[in-house]
Amino acid sequence: MGKISLEWAECASLTILQMGRNRISGQIPVELGKLIQLLNLSLGCNELSGEIPQSLGRLIELKELDLSQNKLTGNIPKELGITALESLNVSHNQLLGEIPASFYTMVNLSSSSIDFSYNKLTGQIPVSKVFEEAPAEAYVGNSGLCGNAEGLPTCHIDSERKKHSNMLLFVVLIPVCGLLLLAIIVAGIIIFYWKTKFLTVERRRHGESLIWEGEGKFTFKDIVKASEGFNEKYCIGKGGFGTVYRVALPNSQIVAVKRLNMSDSSEIPSANRHSFENEIRVLTEVRHRNIIKPYGFFSIRGCMYLVYDYVERGSLGNALYGLEGKVELNWNTRVKILQGVAHAVAYLHHDCSPPIVHRDITVNNILLKHEFEPRLSDFGVVRLLNPDTSNWTPIAGSYGYMAPEAVEFVVTIALACVHDSPKERPTMRFVAQELSAQTQICLSNQY
Repeated sequence: MGKISLEWAECASLTILQMGRNRISGQIPVELGKLIQLLNLSLGCNELSGEIPQSLGRLIELKELDLSQNKLTGNIPKELGITALESLNVSHNQLLGEIPASFYTMVNLSSSSIDFSYNKLTGQIPVSKVFEEAPAEAYVGNSGLCGNAEGLPTCHIDSERKKHSNMLLFVVLIPVCGLLLLAIIVAGIIIFYWKTKFLTVERRRHGESLIWEGEGKFTFKDIVKASEGFNEKYCIGKGGFGTVYRVALPNSQIVAVKRLNMSDSSEIPSANRHSFENEIRVLTEVRHRNIIKPYGFFSIRGCMYLVYDYVERGSLGNALYGLEGKVELNWNTRVKILQGVAHAVAYLHHDCSPPIVHRDITVNNILLKHEFEPRLSDFGVVRLLNPDTSNWTPIAGSYGYMAPEAVEFVVTIALACVHDSPKERPTMRFVAQELSAQTQICLSNQY
């Protein structure tokens, strides 16, 4: 008995509120809209009056709503069309007007879980499978309802009105769409012609091409100036595919620039180069903690450059075989690096569209942050410069101790990845998940 206390609105974590069959009177408090975690609201079989508050539409997690057998009046608010709702019962009230047409978006409702019976509703029911396949009992007692559902008359007036509206829309829309389409085609032709002409002139005049990440706050000219034209004193490494420079920019940002080894970039097959440039474009948009961030690619006068985020510790190859002394990598660190690389490759294979295949994962292409967090780099370079080359690196370095079962697990996963039958090999997503789960157990058992 009595009214619904406003103190219920302060129970922010409440998920179920059932007050059915309690002879509660008064209006439904607007403040109930604050219970945003509510899943079930049952106020049926009471003596509630007034209108259904629009604030209930804020309960975006609500799955069940029962307001049946009360004395509610007014229209059903369109805000009540909560997408998550699976059951809606407003029967046996004094509700007026139409069932909001926007309710067709309530895709989680089923035909057997709605009830609008015994009200004073009028107009056409929402055009959707849920409302049109509902049983006659869902609408009984509403003499003004119509639509394509069992027990309801056809909406003749609405059909004529709709036919007239469609004709008017057709007459107005066709010319407008025609003009809009023509404008788009003309604009597309102009833009295509301008871009083609501009790029052709620039490449013919300077022999250059450019792919640059949209968020970059520096230009390639800034890099050339900061490195004094790629002076040797900025060189931090040389490999089979290129020379790497450390460049400190005026804005205090540090980047790594790889100048690819070649006599002339024009000698590279166009198919290889086109595929390589497409991958660089995709990778400038990639955001993953274990993938090196490429800022872009630049080609000028026969030379090609890749610009990356700078990584402090250099490559895993340097850590294992570097001239400045090998870094002691215990098994815990090695497994951490392995996990990071597995997650990076799984992301490239399964979460990128289209999927990206690295083709040349070696210790020299795995860069290490200050806490030995790995970053995968040099995508597509091997296919661009030498499609037939494959790099293999022998095991070296100091292993330290790790639980034997962890070593056995890593070896088992490695052998599965090189199974003779490709169908029998696990996906990189599976490898990444298993490494993260299993090795964590083994590592924790050491302490």
